[in-house]
Amino acid sequence: MFDKAEADAAFLREEYEHAAHLYHEGARDGDAYASQSYAYCLMHGLGVERDPVESKSFYSFAVRLEGGEAAYNLAMIYLHGVGREKNFVKAREYMESAAELGCIEAQLYLGMAHTSGCMFEPDVIEIETIPVHKPVYRRYDMLLDGESIFDEEEEAARYAAIKQDVHAAFYWFQRAARHDSTYVEELS
Repeated sequence: MFDKAEADAAFLREEYEHAAHLYHEGARDGDAYASQSYAYCLMHGLGVERDPVESKSFYSFAVRLEGGEAAYNLAMIYLHGVGREKNFVKAREYMESAAELGCIEAQLYLGMAHTSGCMFEPDVIEIETIPVHKPVYRRYDMLLDGESIFDEEEEAARYAAIKQDVHAAFYWFQRAARHDSTYVEELS
């Protein structure tokens, strides 16, 4: 039987190998939270060898988990082509699923995407979900750092994946604005 408290405590103590083992066992027993947590360990190589391809399969199992973090992370996998080809249509679909499940980052992303009519590179790269939800802002390894090569075909695909729609943008911004103020941490 998966013990979430034990697994999360091990993760907080930075005993990643033990935590990953517990999450993997829970995922094998069908626990969606454990599956999402193990996917995170695989994505970042915490306690296990880094494997973005395998990570996707565990996120896929947890895709309907309340809060939408797994769906958001799947959207990021397809948006960035981590372990697979970039697919902006699938990224949008998972982003919409995450937003419907209450993920504020997905709601804000869709508001901006519908404003611009483009599946753009977000400032928020991923959602840290282990053991508690804390959005990560401006990581050192952001895709916006350094030089980038403009790919005309990719740019066209980004714009083709979502329509510019002021009503949809307003809807998603409004949904994001309705979150409880305790959702985000106090700035110090």
